[in-house]
Amino acid sequence: MKSNNKFSSALVSVEAAWVCAAEVDIQQEEEERVELLERLRKQSVKDKYELVSASTRLDQELREQQLQWKKKTEIRRLRQLPENEQELAIKLVETSSSNNKKKCSIYAMENLRLTMLMKDSTLRQRMKRKKARPRIVQDMLTLERRYAAVCCVMRF
Repeated sequence: MKSNNKFSSALVSVEAAWVCAAEVDIQQEEEERVELLERLRKQSVKDKYELVSASTRLDQELREQQLQWKKKTEIRRLRQLPENEQELAIKLVETSSSNNKKKCSIYAMENLRLTMLMKDSTLRQRMKRKKARPRIVQDMLTLERRYAAVCCVMRF
């Protein structure tokens, strides 16, 4: 008789578990239906006013692009870089023709390029004073030390 009670209580608990699972499943389906209805309502409202939002979105994108263009031109102006590639090509041709007239050593050219990149006036002045071939390795090491010092300062 006790085993029969255990068996019936086990059956009742299994049936109760199935009922609970079914209720949970029904509740989840109902929540999904409600979410779907909300999304459909939002989409229908959005479709009514889509033209207005699209035009304002395009205006905003245009303003952002204009702002980015202004920033880029300002940065180029500050760096004194040419605004288009044609000017850059013309300058390269002019410098190459002047370089052909005036043969410089490879080390001096590389040193000049590095100084222009770093905009380091002291190194340029030293090049003007000293006509001997500069030590490019030393210059590169000094630049590396400067970068390391700046990075260490920026971290703290």
